[in-house]
Amino acid sequence: DEQGPVNGQFTLTRTGDSSVPLTVNYTISGTATAGADYTALPGSVTFLAGATSTNVAVTVNDDATAELTETVTLTLTSGPGYGIGTIAATVSILDNETPEISFSTVATNRLLESYAPSKVTLQLARRGLRTPPLTVNLSAAGTATRGVDFNCPASVTLAANAATTNIILTPVNDQSYEGDEIAAISVAAGAGYNLGATNTAYALVVDDEVPRGGTLFSDDFTADTSPAWKV
Repeated sequence: DEQGPVNGQFTLTRTGDSSVPLTVNYTISGTATAGADYTALPGSVTFLAGATSTNVAVTVNDDATAELTETVTLTLTSGPGYGIGTIAATVSILDNETPEISFSTVATNRLLESYAPSKVTLQLARRGLRTPPLTVNLSAAGTATRGVDFNCPASVTLAANAATTNIILTPVNDQSYEGDEIAAISVAAGAGYNLGATNTAYALVVDDEVPRGGTLFSDDFTADTSPAWKV
């Protein structure tokens, strides 16, 4: 955890002859970046003579970047004088910055006005501190109108320790021809969080009415206009 910080730790154990020192090799992977999120690890650890366990510490760096929970995975590799049992383990690094809220995707999905079960799901992601619940405000813009052309909540709550939550958009089936319209949903300012770079997502509200036909001919029959008629 960056809060503290609280370092992570891998514990390696050996069975069999423990009377001599033993150097064990490993590789490191995961979503965390060595040197930025934690102190780079050397790639090997040595059991002292007589020791049946040893530790590899993951020293956490408390940076100033809001991030998702990141991982450090230690995978044992072969070497002289030992075999491998359980091959890998993972430490997670929790972030402690003010949460940053953004949309996971901004691809434009279709919301069908004429189909009641139609819905569009937009996912919000929280980077940074995620231990408390967090209410995020939402605004709506675009050519479609919230409450008239589609329904969407004015806010959504991320549960404690949740990194993501979903926003559901549903259509409103009116009887007016408007053509297809765009609903733009944005993360609005609120308490306890900052806006991420990707803070707007879109949905296309597909109209089911047809446009009124153009007038081809009009006559009020108050006079004889037959000379002007053409077939």
